Amino acid sequence: MNKKSPIFCKLSNDKPAPDLAWGGARCRAIASTVLGVMMALAVTGCDAREASPMMPATREFAAPSEPDQIAELLQNVLPDEYGQLPHQNRFDFITRHTQAARGFGIKTLYEKSFYCALALMYGEDFASQPSWSKGLADVRAGKLTLQKLAEQIEATQTLKIHGYNYTNRYIEQFYVDGNAGGSLFVSGAGGGGGRSACCFRHPPGAPAPKTVKVKWPYGGCIFSGTYSSGEVYSSLYPFYKTLDVPVDPKVPANPGYFEVHFYPDGHVEAAITEHSSSPRLILSADRKDRSDYPRCPDDQQPKE
Repeated sequence: MNKKSPIFCKLSNDKPAPDLAWGGARCRAIASTVLGVMMALAVTGCDAREASPMMPATREFAAPSEPDQIAELLQNVLPDEYGQLPHQNRFDFITRHTQAARGFGIKTLYEKSFYCALALMYGEDFASQPSWSKGLADVRAGKLTLQKLAEQIEATQTLKIHGYNYTNRYIEQFYVDGNAGGSLFVSGAGGGGGRSACCFRHPPGAPAPKTVKVKWPYGGCIFSGTYSSGEVYSSLYPFYKTLDVPVDPKVPANPGYFEVHFYPDGHVEAAITEHSSSPRLILSADRKDRSDYPRCPDDQQPKE
């Protein structure tokens, strides 16, 4: 594992990010779609060649400054999505997806940052999803740019995923057919516990799918580990549950949201709506279970 630099540690502790000097402008856009991210990246002028005239565009991922710059970009352009990553996992997230981007022939800082943004918005396994895997093969072959691929995928109608957590535990991340739906605090009288996330693809005029596969963490255990620097950390190992969830067959004339409702008894409901709905259950946020998760056996990360 690469050693984390002081700048990255500062950013990952949720301290206010400094203004971006790249291109003389600060990232102000909060992207909710891939095209929004793309526009925000273009506004900031975050290409490696603009970030430093001494840095060649084809520079390989090596210097600590690269993950620092990507972290700063993600924190400014996608503050909600990036903020949902546990602090101790952010450096590994950027390292892992930057290396994956290189495997598709992606070399510039701009493109690597964009690839990491896609992983935040579509889920960490987005590259294995059918709509992306074929296109990424074309990116590797030089037939298509990552930006053009994102435009093509975004051209189909997409719905914002909106979750509602009626359980008594925080849901760190849930997925709908492999698409990341974000993290959910316990619901309250004013909301379902989370924000909308991008995206669930739904072609215009198509009926609702009969079922979707919903995956979410229902518990976990705490284990300890050690960074290459010798620093000891604790991390949550989540236990996931996956269900085939029926979808309400009613589709509004102007669909905008794909709602997922997590109930206290463990069942899940899904529906396509025009606007984000009010919570179906009105519960007090005081019900939140604040007890610690148990330690993993032998204090070790369980094997997959």
